[in-house]
This record gives sequence, structure tokens and C-alpha cells, in this order.
Amino acid sequence: NGGRKCDKVAPAYTWRDYSAILYLNDDFVGGDFFWAHTNLTIATTVRPKCGRLVGFDGGHYHGVTGIVSGKRCAVALWFTLDEKHEERASRLAGEIFAKLDLVKNKEEHAEL
Repeated sequence: NGGRKCDKVAPAYTWRDYSAILYLNDDFVGGDFFWAHTNLTIATTVRPKCGRLVGFDGGHYHGVTGIVSGKRCAVALWFTLDEKHEERASRLAGEIFAKLDLVKNKEEHAEL
């Protein structure tokens, strides 16, 4: 593919539908987040700021400029819509919330 296409095929993380970066500091130079056009020219940049969360479709061309000085601290997050990769805790929480909704609905109907 000439390095100009990012295919969502194995062994890449094909289940990552969305990504996000949470910046934990901003006392460094460089490290700007960017999105790029398909010709790899920069389309948009985001300057890191402590507490800023940048969410994006991970399938779009993106990257980070080099750090000139200091240390960049960030948390990378990935999200999926693929139920095969759903976390057990998330599934259990969904089941609990569904049961709570059922109980609430029964109570509301009993009051009528």
C-alpha cells in the first residue's frame, strides 16, 4: 500500500473503532496531536493542555509531533463497538442497569 493507507486488518487492532488521548500535563514543547490528509499533509493540529481530552475515529490518519523538550504525559484510550471485545465488567454493569430499569418500571406501574 505504499505506506499511504492504514488498513484495519490482522494483526492490527481491528476492533478499535474510536480512540482518545487525555493529556495529563502541558509543560513540554512539541507533542502536538494532528490529523492528516490522505497525502499525509497536516490538516489540523491540537495543542496539548492538561485535562484536555481529544477523541477521534482511529481510522483517520493521525499522529503526534516530536517532543522538543520536557516530557509528555498522556493516557491513550480505545473504544470498540465489537461485542466480541466487550469487557466483562461492562457487560455485568449493563445487566444490572437493565434489571434496575425493570424494577423501576414495575414500581411505577404498581403506583398507577
